[in-house]
Amino acid sequence: MSSFHETTITGDCPISVRDYGGAGAPMLLLHGALRNLEDWSPYPDLLGKGSRLVAMDFRNHGRSGEGPWTWDAVLDDVGRVIDIMGLDAPVLVGHSLGGMVAALYAVRRGGVSGVINMDGYGSGRPEQYVGIAPDVASEYLRTSLDAAISSWPDGSLEPETITAIVTAQATQAAAYGLPVSREVTALARSLRSDDHGRPTLSMSRDRLSEMMQVLTSLDWMDIFARVDVPFLLHRCEDTAGIEGETLEMMTAYNQGLRRDLNDLNRVSDTVTVRFLAENHGYNLIDPEARATEIREFLSLD
Repeated sequence: MSSFHETTITGDCPISVRDYGGAGAPMLLLHGALRNLEDWSPYPDLLGKGSRLVAMDFRNHGRSGEGPWTWDAVLDDVGRVIDIMGLDAPVLVGHSLGGMVAALYAVRRGGVSGVINMDGYGSGRPEQYVGIAPDVASEYLRTSLDAAISSWPDGSLEPETITAIVTAQATQAAAYGLPVSREVTALARSLRSDDHGRPTLSMSRDRLSEMMQVLTSLDWMDIFARVDVPFLLHRCEDTAGIEGETLEMMTAYNQGLRRDLNDLNRVSDTVTVRFLAENHGYNLIDPEARATEIREFLSLD
């Protein structure tokens, strides 16, 4: 792994940052929801020395502090990292949530030279579920969100809960061919101690609910259409292993997203859309391929 320096940027919500150095064009790496900057650990070696690479933990993630999830607050966090780390007109590269934040930052704050969104679209809007009645799609989205929030571990964690989380993480990593040690390291980064020294997750259930509600508040296709710098969008369409109602809904959503992204590709001078037969964790499964795509899009070779 490339050497790095880790620091915390102070403010109303401290933000943990990892600086990999480099003398080339600046690039800020933004992780997905409920993940952290460890997801980017393979990339500095793969992207080479042609970029100045910095990764950050979002608020309520990893080793960053706890605070309200509003778009102004999150964009302020990103802006502080850019300013304090001296990233002049960086390229913003984000996976999932990180890709959405990257696009929104480009639209609302500007000052970036490019955006790469690695499969960041959220769960979409009811009208994007092709062939599904809007009220049915709305109910599916509501119940899925409620289930995700209610099942999230909250408060101090008992030893058996931590063991179960680690086991599930390791099993999933092995199934996808990921280095188990890296996934366990990423999980450890998302654990912190409460006021009594007991382990908790960095994201509380209340903050998760807040974040998910904010994510659904925007029309992301409208945001993407307003990005005025070179903008690469990846969409992963693999549904292997998904069954039943979830498969039906994901297939419908894939159709709607493909339609909307193709429309965007036709009318925008800055957008490049690529559809991939990969699953959502593709940034972790094959970082070599993803790094090559980043280098090619930014003409780093």
